[in-house]
Amino acid sequence: MRLNIDFDFLKYGNYNRQNDITHSEKPEMPHTLLLDYRQRQNINITNWAGKIDFKTPLGNGYSMNIGSEVYTTRSDANSFFGHKEGEQYVDKYGQSNHFIYDETVAAGFLSFSKSFSKWALMLGARLEYTHGKGDVKNNPEQNFNRNDWDVFPSASISYMPNEKHSFSLSLQSGVRRPEFALLNPFRNYTSETSYSENNPFLKYMRTYNIDFYYTLNYKYVFAVNHFISRNSWTMFRLPVEGTNTVRSLFDNYGNSRITTFNFMWNESLFNNYLYVNYALGGYYSYNKGQIENQPVRRYGFTPTLQFMNFVTLSKKYKWSLDIYYNMMGREHMPQTLRKTNHYMYASIRKNLKQWTFTAGVYNIFNSYNEEYSVNTGADYNYAFTMKNNPRNVQVGVTYNFGNQKVKGSRNKRTNNEIKRRLQ
Repeated sequence: MRLNIDFDFLKYGNYNRQNDITHSEKPEMPHTLLLDYRQRQNINITNWAGKIDFKTPLGNGYSMNIGSEVYTTRSDANSFFGHKEGEQYVDKYGQSNHFIYDETVAAGFLSFSKSFSKWALMLGARLEYTHGKGDVKNNPEQNFNRNDWDVFPSASISYMPNEKHSFSLSLQSGVRRPEFALLNPFRNYTSETSYSENNPFLKYMRTYNIDFYYTLNYKYVFAVNHFISRNSWTMFRLPVEGTNTVRSLFDNYGNSRITTFNFMWNESLFNNYLYVNYALGGYYSYNKGQIENQPVRRYGFTPTLQFMNFVTLSKKYKWSLDIYYNMMGREHMPQTLRKTNHYMYASIRKNLKQWTFTAGVYNIFNSYNEEYSVNTGADYNYAFTMKNNPRNVQVGVTYNFGNQKVKGSRNKRTNNEIKRRLQ
């Protein structure tokens, strides 16, 4: 029998200011100031959360888990956009806004599990109520008030005929709520001809996961995962009609499915001098729907390869070498096609009592360039490249405080989902 009670408070603030100045380099008006504007966005988020979870055996191998949780969040985003007039920045066109979003989620959950012989079964459900209210001070037409009830079933079954083989199959359903910043309708200009615009009417994404795993000798894992989402959202880049401006916005476009296949191998070799962890596979994605009367239909297979090698150079002096490699093939996203990219790093590690010293080379082949081609559905397409992580050398020193034999507490904090939505 176990009773857990958890209570959390979270306070988050993010304050950004951006100045953009554009000059002309045309021969007839060299160095002429064309545009000078300032953007400022202050975001404050406060979250209160609580959870109670009770698990008890029922006899004959049965057990029950019942509980509830509730959290309430306020996101207060105050945004300013002004053009320079004299020594001041003035909002001449009413592009600033103040957006307050309040959300309350209350849920109850119940599950039953049964273990016997070589089998383990679980069946459960979660009932969830969500209330969301958005208040756009500068544009009341964008205000909204939502109330949603949802039921999310879950089930799993596992079978272990002997120590060499194990099988598991599970079904999970849930909801993915958008990050708070994606609901704020403030425009963020990256240049005078491009801006991003968020969407206060973005709907929640309903998700389903079906996972199958087969493990052989605790070393080899064969996995098949199928993911389905309804009301899927992503970022789209669309031309503004009658102008040379492109806007980026997040919006719901329809449904998506992703089927993943993976073979994983992990093993310790040569008297524990070498530990390997390899994963070879890929996934097939299918996206279908529409965005602003433009059809969305993109599908394809993306191969993946990943390996990690941990080599012990000296057990006596605690020296080791870590090598990591990752490759992802061409990725098919709803509007965008990302080209194949790969990445590798190697580092040497030295442990000295509670100290850890590392030195490594990251992006060894200087190959991690994210190249995208975008189909806007208009008369033109465009491509762009982002170089996120050029080759570099990093040195690190870590000291571990406290008693290393004390086990860490289980991570059952109820505001983990809120922390994800701060991104």
